[in-house]
Formats: sequence, C-alpha cells, structure tokens
Amino acid sequence: MELKGSKTEQNLRTALAGESQAHTKYLYYALSSCKPNWLEASKGGSQPNISQNIIRQTWLPVPPLPEQKRIVAHLDSVCSELDAAEAAIRKQIALLQE
Repeated sequence: MELKGSKTEQNLRTALAGESQAHTKYLYYALSSCKPNWLEASKGGSQPNISQNIIRQTWLPVPPLPEQKRIVAHLDSVCSELDAAEAAIRKQIALLQE
C-alpha cells in the first residue's frame, strides 16, 4: 500500500487536521494493520469492495508526532530484522535444494 504522494494520503492528512499531525510512514503502518479487518468486512468476490462506511468506522490512533516517529523507527527496525531472517531462511532452503 503506497501512500506517499497519493490522493489517499492527502485525504487522510486533511482528515487529521493538517500535515503536522501525521507522519506518512506511521499512517502506512497503522492502515496496514487495518487491512485484514477491512477485507473481512468487504463485499465482493475476486476484487473485494471496501466501502467508505467500513473505513469511516475504523478508529485510528494518532499519537503526538514525536511518538509516531519512535513507533516508525521501532517498526522499521523490526521489519529489517524480519527481512534479514527471511533472506537467511531462503538462502538455507536454496542450499538444501542443491
């Protein structure tokens, strides 16, 4: 889900009362965590329809900007560790398949 520069990002920032209120990457992580619930509540077959009503009913915590930055730094660090672990596992699988 790419938010930077998108209309979604602009609308979210407006809804949050200004750009100084929300860190873009914090919004990315927060909204990514909502995706499973949105998909579960969506309608449709191969291409689910997530209605505005579903999105409007979502509560999104928006802590102060310094806390958002700390959360993003922590999540970035954890994601980097997970990416490294995944790469190591894939390498081991490839070696075992040789």
